[in-house]
Amino acid sequence: MKCKICKSETKYLFKNLVLNKYQVDYFKCPNCDFIQTENPHWLDEAYNNAITDLDVGLVSRNLIYSNIIEEVIKNNFNCSEKFLDYGGGYGLFVRLMRDKGFNFYREDKYCKNVFAKNFDIEDLSEKVKFEAVTAFEVFEHLENTLEELKEILKYSDTVIFSTELQPYQEIKNSNDWWYFTPETGQHISFYSEKTLKSIADKCGLVLHSKENLHILSKRSFEKNPLIINRCNDEINKIEIKSLIHSDFELVNNMIKEAAIIEKEFDGIKSKKLEDFNQRQKLLVKLSLICANLDSTKAQLDLTKTQLDSTNAQLRMVESELDAVRTELNQVYSSRLWRLATLIRNIMAKVAPNNSRRRESIYVIWDTSKRIRKSLVFGALRVKATFFKKHLYKKRKINTSSKKVVFIGHSYHAKTKSSEFFIDYLKSFFDIDVIFDESAYGKSFADIAHIDESYFAVIFWQNLPDRETIEKIKNKNENIVFVPMYDAIGKTDYSFVKYCQDFKIISFCKALHQSFTSLGLDSLYVQYFPEPCQFYPGEKEEIFFWQRTNDIDIKTVQKLLGSGNFKIHVHTAVDPYYHFVSPTKNTENEYQITYSNWYSTKEAMLDVEKQKGIYIAPRKTEGIGMSFLEAMAMGKAVVACDNPTMNEYIRDGKTGYLFDLKRPKPIDFSGISDVQRKAYAYMQAGYKRWQRDKKNIIDFIRKP
Repeated sequence: MKCKICKSETKYLFKNLVLNKYQVDYFKCPNCDFIQTENPHWLDEAYNNAITDLDVGLVSRNLIYSNIIEEVIKNNFNCSEKFLDYGGGYGLFVRLMRDKGFNFYREDKYCKNVFAKNFDIEDLSEKVKFEAVTAFEVFEHLENTLEELKEILKYSDTVIFSTELQPYQEIKNSNDWWYFTPETGQHISFYSEKTLKSIADKCGLVLHSKENLHILSKRSFEKNPLIINRCNDEINKIEIKSLIHSDFELVNNMIKEAAIIEKEFDGIKSKKLEDFNQRQKLLVKLSLICANLDSTKAQLDLTKTQLDSTNAQLRMVESELDAVRTELNQVYSSRLWRLATLIRNIMAKVAPNNSRRRESIYVIWDTSKRIRKSLVFGALRVKATFFKKHLYKKRKINTSSKKVVFIGHSYHAKTKSSEFFIDYLKSFFDIDVIFDESAYGKSFADIAHIDESYFAVIFWQNLPDRETIEKIKNKNENIVFVPMYDAIGKTDYSFVKYCQDFKIISFCKALHQSFTSLGLDSLYVQYFPEPCQFYPGEKEEIFFWQRTNDIDIKTVQKLLGSGNFKIHVHTAVDPYYHFVSPTKNTENEYQITYSNWYSTKEAMLDVEKQKGIYIAPRKTEGIGMSFLEAMAMGKAVVACDNPTMNEYIRDGKTGYLFDLKRPKPIDFSGISDVQRKAYAYMQAGYKRWQRDKKNIIDFIRKP
């Protein structure tokens, strides 16, 4: 996150509960010491009351500041000019300063003016350049300090403001400094002396400070204006007449003028009322007549539009019927139709409907299809076994190029599940990353720009149709496909024929074995994330992410059976699926808590660390990032007995596998041993991945 003052990269400071409901991240800038929250999405709720109940020092603060600012103005400013209190709240400070004789006005977008009515900035008849602007307890509320300061400086060249500066001890959490006040949610920006100097430098201003009072000004002062010299006789001689009497006269005159205007208006109103009532009755009648006419016209227009639409549809249907009649006539007059009719007639006589003879013919036909499929795949396997060295196509690769295109599913841009692969490729190639959205009904990503200057094209999970592939101008045909077990579907003959010239990188062993048996050029590499610290978590607490409708809370209940379990449910389902809500009884039984989406992946992992059990969310996986990251923290993962989960998990040893068709309660009595073995397995696996992943680059470079 960038610092809002100096644009440097900030560092995460701590997380805190704001408004007693939102988990909010706080960040600190190492360059200027500015502390800021994450994007404050809760501000509308925080400002339901402009002045919070915790601000019990409001009155005493205004009394103190009114005495201090009186001396500051007398020593450094023209007392007869106008002044503005920015973010002036109830107007108490403005009233106090006017009582002292200073011509103060108030500005506040959020708070009602209670004590200084008729002296808001809107009450001035023309735009004014104020001698100085005051802003007490305002800067810590600003979402974008520099932008707001520029707006304040449009009113005056000098801003006198208050804000509590950060303490000198190290801040590790909100308890280290009372000024965070997360209960109110209104304090979102926190300054140090270094921060204020950075603001002054950026805006070309002069900074003066004394304790928690500060001045930013375009003017230069001989000394700090906030240090009051009470021995200055000339200043002490300045007498300023209070504005209480003049303000009273102003408001009194306004009330009298309003009363005169109201009386004159009442006289005019009484004379015109009878005429007005008569005219009003006529207008009502005319309005009813016009409304009826408009309604009738609208109905006629609608009827005409509907008739025109119906006629157009009829013409379209008639045209389509003519086209169908023409096609049917062509079919009926064709030799193929006459032959099909002859065959149907013969079949009706030889093997009537619902007869045993017809059923036998269907069985023979179905058996022949299976035999043909077996023969085709058998031939492919024989070819792969005995003629392996002749299978793979030699490719003329542009070895002088380092440009590679990576085309992946757009959903992975959000989940980051392909990021490890892209980052590794970047160590060797110049990568163009394209995220395809064809799964959401859009056209496949435009790849027509890929020419011979590219070294390779890598498709992650999804392949386009052959017509789209043909648009690639790169005739070297170094096309690499990275399929996922959960998305590949059936490996039928058409798939084998389509992929026979591609290189295939398989992260699933079952897929790899199927591909190689059919003669496809496949490389198998098993991925392991880097294990973090061992976090066994609470043994009876569970993290469950419902991603599809194959595994939902009902499945989880069958796996847990009876037991004192607590469940945290993450409800961010994959596209085209819906969340299955637990019943109230289930919520109470398992003390269920919820989350939807986290601002960062680390925030989600922080919740997982607290749990001892992780339930893998899908019945099959391409790689399975979510359950692998859980195993890498030492979680006991419960997963469906399908790839790729069963390629990592040994039931009862490094996790737990279950039959999705017949789920039954799992015995977690040995969970501590399972967690330790899972963590050790992931440590060894990560070392193996570091050793084997170089095979990916060799495979892509292979001619």
